[in-house]
Amino acid sequence: MGLKKEMDKAGVKLTYMPFFIKALSLALIEYPIFNSAFTNDYKSYITYGSHNVSIAMDTPHGLFVPNIKDV
Repeated sequence: MGLKKEMDKAGVKLTYMPFFIKALSLALIEYPIFNSAFTNDYKSYITYGSHNVSIAMDTPHGLFVPNIKDV
């Protein structure tokens, strides 16, 4: 049975978003320069060991931006 059918059976709507988040997370692990920041003198940079992902969503009550910690 496919993942989509399993999720439908469990009453969960499966979209592409979790797969995009996983792909982004794997890319940030493989290319840590994208998860870095320059120091104040701009002569070096600091890479971070973990990363958070935020996704902006337009809702009837306004913009909502959930943050997933330590993806």
